[in-house]
Amino acid sequence: MSTTPRAAPSVSADRNYRRRCEQEYKASDEWNSKWSWMLDINNERNRKINEVKKLYHDSMVKKDDADNLSLDFSRMPSYPDTTYKEVGWLSSLPEFQLEIFGPDVKRWC
Repeated sequence: MSTTPRAAPSVSADRNYRRRCEQEYKASDEWNSKWSWMLDINNERNRKINEVKKLYHDSMVKKDDADNLSLDFSRMPSYPDTTYKEVGWLSSLPEFQLEIFGPDVKRWC
């Protein structure tokens, strides 16, 4: 299967291509005057986001202070080491039973 060679573009096709390129170049020059307000809004929003990030970062507990915190882990059981218990491991404990129908009905009635 042979491919036929591509014909040279016609004069009108070349003229159309040149016009499209000129229009794109003109549009890229005019973009700043038409849409630069979007950049200003984005820069202002990014500045506000960075301020919030800085406030949040400054308010976080420093590493030295983390050693002094005493957390009570006795209320939650340790996470299981095996992967087959990852789903539903809390529901096996009686204090986390949420069922009201089933085998627990006689206990509540």
